[in-house]
Amino acid sequence: MTAQAGEQLHYLDQEFDMATEPLNEYLATKKDIRFVIHSTACRRGYYGKWEINDEKLFLIDLKAYLKGSKEVDLH
Repeated sequence: MTAQAGEQLHYLDQEFDMATEPLNEYLATKKDIRFVIHSTACRRGYYGKWEINDEKLFLIDLKAYLKGSKEVDLH
């Protein structure tokens, strides 16, 4: 089994790998958003980059894949 790429966290001018996937709970409520596996290292179909600011967690970057390997981002 391939190890999964972690989400990235930017905090206090440092980068960390996260051991959780905070976007999953939101995506579970969105039946119209279905990311597909683009790599065996990322079965969730997306890579997120997060930042803590004012004690809140923000998604600041996203690279995700839709059916047909179409790459999408936050825009």
